[in-house]
Amino acid sequence: MSVLLFLCISFFLVLFVVNNAPAVMLTSPLALVLVAMAVAADVYLLRSLVRDWLRQREERT
Repeated sequence: MSVLLFLCISFFLVLFVVNNAPAVMLTSPLALVLVAMAVAADVYLLRSLVRDWLRQREERT
């Protein structure tokens, strides 16, 4: 489930940034907030995915 959420947020982030001009991104506070929230969510999900993967790897040994 976390992997799917991570991929969805990453896909949204890429499409959002590609479809908006950099000048619009820098002048729109809402765009900056959306990008910051998406990046924060991606970092959190990636961190938890890596932690779970390391925990499973450690349990196998």
